[in-house]
Amino acid sequence: MAGFFSEPDVVELNHAKDDSGHAKFVDLSKRILRWAARHRRLQVALNPTEPWWEALSHEHTLGSRSDRFLSPDQVGMLVALLEAVRPLEKRANDSVLGAMQAGWMIAQRSAALVGMQSIGSTSWQTDPAPERKGWRVYTWRADDVKAKRQVKLSIPPVAIEIMGRVAQNAFSVTSVKSRWAFPQTRNKYLARACARSPDKAAKWDKHITASALNHALDALAGRKPGWPKAWLAESSSHCRSS
Repeated sequence: MAGFFSEPDVVELNHAKDDSGHAKFVDLSKRILRWAARHRRLQVALNPTEPWWEALSHEHTLGSRSDRFLSPDQVGMLVALLEAVRPLEKRANDSVLGAMQAGWMIAQRSAALVGMQSIGSTSWQTDPAPERKGWRVYTWRADDVKAKRQVKLSIPPVAIEIMGRVAQNAFSVTSVKSRWAFPQTRNKYLARACARSPDKAAKWDKHITASALNHALDALAGRKPGWPKAWLAESSSHCRSS
């Protein structure tokens, strides 16, 4: 560790181009060196009483994300990905597929998305706006979101149809009506056995995790075998030509 990244590097790093990549490198390097000095002191030859790495710094600040929009190419890539994952419905958890398809229409973090209640729950209300006929408003409680404040969003009919499909497919597997919009379908036999007991049913009726959704997105990004990045490039070029 000391041979790879040492004290003389501090001056050079602090004079590097101050962009987001440099800022991330500095912040992560400091975290790694703090951990190494505390837990692997002998192996890395770092002295926690002389933390020279704390002199690493940057002046980069995050800008506002409120004015960020998808470019036409990015929208085309997204549509291509959503169309490409349709065949996965027959060999993958449809809850994951549904969350992936509905996610780009619902401006929420993945954890809040996968934790949505089923369409029949009290979290859903009819959208009162005349111009949004068929839309419904979903309410996230303060405890369900990172900002810790109640959030209400209008959900389009297309996303609601996807959730209806997911619920139907999940029921065909478990024979249990889930309280989640994107339910897990594992442990189906235990779920069936506990369905008539409310206290036990809650234990086995669970929604998919944000990790499951992120793993699926990693696969689409070519980070897993079977989903090469070349396919993404072909999809992107197809969108530009269509």
